[in-house]
Amino acid sequence: MSDDPHPPLPPVRKRTRKTQAYDLGYGKPPEHSRFKPGQSGNPKGRPKAARSLRSIVHDLLNERITVRADGKQQRISRLEALVLRQVELAAKGNLRALEKLLHLHMTLVPDSEPIAPAGSDSLGETDEAVLQEYARMIVRSTTGSRTPEAGQ
Repeated sequence: MSDDPHPPLPPVRKRTRKTQAYDLGYGKPPEHSRFKPGQSGNPKGRPKAARSLRSIVHDLLNERITVRADGKQQRISRLEALVLRQVELAAKGNLRALEKLLHLHMTLVPDSEPIAPAGSDSLGETDEAVLQEYARMIVRSTTGSRTPEAGQ
């Protein structure tokens, strides 16, 4: 044995980096922990927000439906179909439908004057009085006035 108090050190190995086939660093995780193709990190995704009543009603009324008019099928919105039904009922003499339709018209077109029928002189005095009273009732109901008119 040698008289050297320190045994010889093993040979020094050089540290070498493994050559990587991919980049590694910020935003580039190791390949084994990356998402596989077609796989998401959040499979269920963000939960959908609750729909408001306004958006539900808007979507339902604007949904297009098929109706038969004059023997032909047409695609119109549900809102159009509802208004068309009110017009048909009013034309058949349904007074409630007529009142709602006139109220809707006067609300949406406030400048419009009540349309006098062609040849209004053909109406009798009684008919003219009834129409004027009905027009006053409609105007009162749209303005919200509940006071009786003078002279009644």
